[in-house]
Order: sequence, then C-alpha cells, then structure tokens
Amino acid sequence: MPRIRTVYFNRNLLTTFTTTIWGRAYLATLEELNLQDNPFVCDCSIRWFKMITKEVRITGECAEPLNLKGRWLRDLSLRDFSYCPKAPPLE
Repeated sequence: MPRIRTVYFNRNLLTTFTTTIWGRAYLATLEELNLQDNPFVCDCSIRWFKMITKEVRITGECAEPLNLKGRWLRDLSLRDFSYCPKAPPLE
C-alpha cells in the first residue's frame, strides 16, 4: 500500500486497527481513514495512531470501553490511553 491515500472500511465489524497493518500507510501517504459504523474497542492497541503527529482525517467511534463509548476516534487524546504500557515503536 505504498501510495494509498484514502480508505473506506465502513460497516465491516472491525474492532481495532493495528500498527502492524496500518502503520506504514498511515505514516507514508494516508490522508483519510473512514472507519465509521464499526464496533471499535478503544484500548491500548489503537494508541499508536494518537502518537503520530501526521494529520490523517479519521472517522469512526468507540464502542468500548464504556468510558469511551460514543467518542470519535479523532477526538481521543493520549490522556485517554495513559493507563497503557509504553507502546512499541512503529515499523
């Protein structure tokens, strides 16, 4: 995916997006990631995308945990993941 700019994965029952799959595209050319209508678990596994300074338009919201339910992914902050252990480096 070296030139991918926009990705739409609406209504696919996705629960997470990991740095292993998205890290390189996110850092390289990705401009928009639409993940709306998926039941995302907003836990430590998605913290990586908030650690990147590159602006990517991301759409989608948390379904879990309860304290983040209904929050937009774009509105999450590193404070929401302060309980997480140190994140591994991006590939």
